[in-house]
Amino acid sequence: MNKHGKRVFALKVATFIDVKLNIAPPTIPTRGSNDPILPVIALDDNEESSFESFVIHAQTKDPATSPVPHADHSHSLFDYTPQIDPSAGPKSWLKEAIQDNELGFHDFFVYRCDRDYDNLPVDRGGGVLIAIRKKYASQVVSNVSCGLFESLFVIVKIKSSNYLIGAVYIPPDSPQSAYLGYVNIVDDILIKYQDFNHILIGDFNLPHLNWDHYFTDQSRSDSFNSNETSDILIECSEFHGLYQVNKIKNNMDRMLDLLFVNFTIMSLQMCDDPILKVDPLHPPLIATFQVSSHIKSSVSSTCTEQLCFKKTNFIQLKEHLNSIDWSIITENKTSLDNQIEYFYNVLNSSISQFVPLIKFGNFKFPLWFSQDLKNKTLSKKALHKKFKLCPSTINYEEYSRLRRECKELSRINYDNFVSGVETSLQQNPKKFYSFLNNLKGSKSNSNGAPQCLSLDGATASNSEESTKLLATHFSNVYSDEVIIPPDFGLSQSLVCLSRIQLTSDVVFKKLNSLQKSSSAGPDGVPPLLLRECAAELCRPLTLLFNKSLTDGVFPQFWKDSFVIPLYKAGSKTNVTNYRPIAKISSIPKLFESLVLDIIHKPLSNTIVSSQHGFIKGRSTLTNLTTFYQFLTSAIEDGGQVDCCYTDFSKAFDKFVQAVLKADI
Repeated sequence: MNKHGKRVFALKVATFIDVKLNIAPPTIPTRGSNDPILPVIALDDNEESSFESFVIHAQTKDPATSPVPHADHSHSLFDYTPQIDPSAGPKSWLKEAIQDNELGFHDFFVYRCDRDYDNLPVDRGGGVLIAIRKKYASQVVSNVSCGLFESLFVIVKIKSSNYLIGAVYIPPDSPQSAYLGYVNIVDDILIKYQDFNHILIGDFNLPHLNWDHYFTDQSRSDSFNSNETSDILIECSEFHGLYQVNKIKNNMDRMLDLLFVNFTIMSLQMCDDPILKVDPLHPPLIATFQVSSHIKSSVSSTCTEQLCFKKTNFIQLKEHLNSIDWSIITENKTSLDNQIEYFYNVLNSSISQFVPLIKFGNFKFPLWFSQDLKNKTLSKKALHKKFKLCPSTINYEEYSRLRRECKELSRINYDNFVSGVETSLQQNPKKFYSFLNNLKGSKSNSNGAPQCLSLDGATASNSEESTKLLATHFSNVYSDEVIIPPDFGLSQSLVCLSRIQLTSDVVFKKLNSLQKSSSAGPDGVPPLLLRECAAELCRPLTLLFNKSLTDGVFPQFWKDSFVIPLYKAGSKTNVTNYRPIAKISSIPKLFESLVLDIIHKPLSNTIVSSQHGFIKGRSTLTNLTTFYQFLTSAIEDGGQVDCCYTDFSKAFDKFVQAVLKADI
């Protein structure tokens, strides 16, 4: 209800893609309409089919029962979608302040076109959202919010097929200019991507059209109830070879949600597993269409085996490591690389004996999911499949019961998790920021590099191609210029690394300081194992470290690293807007830390006080503070201050290591 006592609603189109397309329209208040509308689209795997197919699901909910956009917590596409706290603002649709990950689209790339509230006399409603499963390459090609409508177009590649998915909301009683503006956008995009499969979904607010005559292939007549406004949309669909395939009417004997495609839909029916609460004006729909005709492999790819170091039998592992003959490492005639190889052969053999392999399903859950909820969610998915294969009242009631349990348990888990984060804020701030980053979609949660990356005209369409483009860019940014190191004329260095000798006690203490929760590097040895077996591994590691220092050689194997692309700014599809972050293994990182502890004190005295970068306890803030103090003091003394500020772009990509070594 608005302040005048009128019900007002708006359309929100959300598309979720994972080879089963769900269209579920939640409703929200907006410009004086009495028509609750909002399609939500999702694409998911059709597991009940013997061939690969998409399933389209369409649905709308009433704002009186759910004022903010959230999916049914028990739906197979969504792990959990918490409601947005009403105290954070009015009960409205998406605004900039609402983060993508607050919507609960876990493991999806979320694309949004929110309503431009700054330039409209409304403070709620409208907008378009498309969420695409991360395993599919996707990219936004159009995003328009002009006041008359909101539309969003995304291209998706699934195997060898390309799809153009468009979502739109045109408010009720909109002028012809709104439909003309939208059709002009459709014309440009569909012509550009004319070889794609097209899917257009939305609420066009044309309730007067009688689609019964459309499906009987009769020419448009008075019985079709078309007018100049609706003719704009109909003529556009005919020009591009699009067919409106929704035949299911609402309780008012109308079809408000339209679905246009240019390929064959295999089936369309009422959905028994809606994403959102059902609105009688917008019945939930599910449409299936084929992707490819080949039969699915009988070998399941939903599970992978991984080493579970948390379940390691450390008692037996320690006994085994204590029995190892490390004498080959003490032989000076053996090269460092051979010693490294022997050490890792022993360690990997021990890991294979005492670290169990467990199966991990390709199911990703939010941070707050308890093990009980995870198990029930998987069981619910199995019951839904059982019901689809064998429809019966008993099977449906069993599935519905478990779905209700999942929904209630998910709310309890989320509330308990948030309460725990708030309680432990002072004692464990890292947990709070981890949760905050998860909501914001930081790191790998949702802001990871998309699959549709481009570089110098080349475009990637899958993870492998994206990785190659990133590798090409990262390998080309570094300088390979050959420069003879300058002679600084120093008679001797302040620190001679070859004279450093580490002791087992020092290595043991450093091993015990490792963070157990950190992940393994390229060598596959996690800090958890190194810390638990510190007493058994400190001796061979000390021998290897001292051998490296004495020979003046850093093993090539320890130089291997995982390169992680870190987004900087600009378009996320442009490879040049990422910089590489290298993650080395725990053992060489431990070695570097041990050496740094020794050389830090003598070298720190040679570093000028004006150096603030890469110095512990200093930052850009201390840099500005120091400059500000100098500036104010000079002005107070009546002096003149001339400041020249420079910033070297990609400075560390261009420096020559030989010069840096000579300088050190």
